[in-house]
Amino acid sequence: MRALIRWGYIIFSTVSLFAHAQELESLEQYIHRKPLFISDKNDTLYVASRCSALYLVLSTRIEEAAKTKDLKSTIKEYEDRAVTFNQVRTILSKATGSSVDMSMKQQKDFAKTYADLTLRNWKYGGDIFSGIIEQDFGVCRDNFPDFKKLAINLSKDN
Repeated sequence: MRALIRWGYIIFSTVSLFAHAQELESLEQYIHRKPLFISDKNDTLYVASRCSALYLVLSTRIEEAAKTKDLKSTIKEYEDRAVTFNQVRTILSKATGSSVDMSMKQQKDFAKTYADLTLRNWKYGGDIFSGIIEQDFGVCRDNFPDFKKLAINLSKDN
């Protein structure tokens, strides 16, 4: 009986995580729909929130997985990138008239989703970088130079 309950819980958890992941459109699809996202403050705010959350989760997951010195530089790089994306998110939330608290809540929701997805990927595939995580990571990595410039320029204006 106990084994049956445990299997039911595992199946329910897997299905609910999968359903939640399906609700989140990949950033790859998002920028395909909105190729000029960087020129729209609301779209840029959305991507910055997602990328900041993703890099924060990835730095934490990598730190949890291995405490080797060769990964410490990767962890630091991901933390720094999370900060840069977060700077853009914070400044743009003020510039667009969005509530900074609402923007922060949205970012926390993204972080929760990414944390759940990376955990599921690790448990069931042994690799946190698969599916939507891999796609979103590619978008964030490829667009980081633009966001870094944006963070510098926005910081000068404020």
